[in-house]
Amino acid sequence: MIARSRNMPPRGESAPSPVRYVFLAALAAGLAVFVWREPKVAAWVMGLFAAFVVVLFLVSTFSDRRLEALAEARSGGSICTFARALPKAERDTFAIRAVYEEVGAAIAIALPLRPSDRLEQDLQLDAGELHFDIIAVALKRAGRAESGGENNPHSGRVETVGDLVRFVAAPPRP
Repeated sequence: MIARSRNMPPRGESAPSPVRYVFLAALAAGLAVFVWREPKVAAWVMGLFAAFVVVLFLVSTFSDRRLEALAEARSGGSICTFARALPKAERDTFAIRAVYEEVGAAIAIALPLRPSDRLEQDLQLDAGELHFDIIAVALKRAGRAESGGENNPHSGRVETVGDLVRFVAAPPRP
């Protein structure tokens, strides 16, 4: 009997690590000591930090609006339309579902993906997030060997979501 990709394990949502909370508490304590010992310098530093946060917020808002406009233009798209857009010889359903769900979870909004979407330019995914989060999890969910990425024939040529599907589908199943 053929295994169906809709029966693959769902995405695992990891709980925040307690180390994160310890780090934040230590950071808050250090900031409190800094403000207490150097109030004038702390005021300048906090003002610069606030300006940085405002600029970051404005850039993020502009980026989200662009993705929202793209999502509105693609309304009605789904994983089915994504799979149909791939060449028939490249339709590994496990790789398609794993990549579609992992990339979809990594971007800020619900966006129907297309194989021609560029990962860095269109979807704004950085290389670190792509390699350490998306590819590793997609390989694991698709039941592919995670080691030997340099032996993958598509290594170093992953620029679009379709390239990522080919990269995940290339390794053999263990």
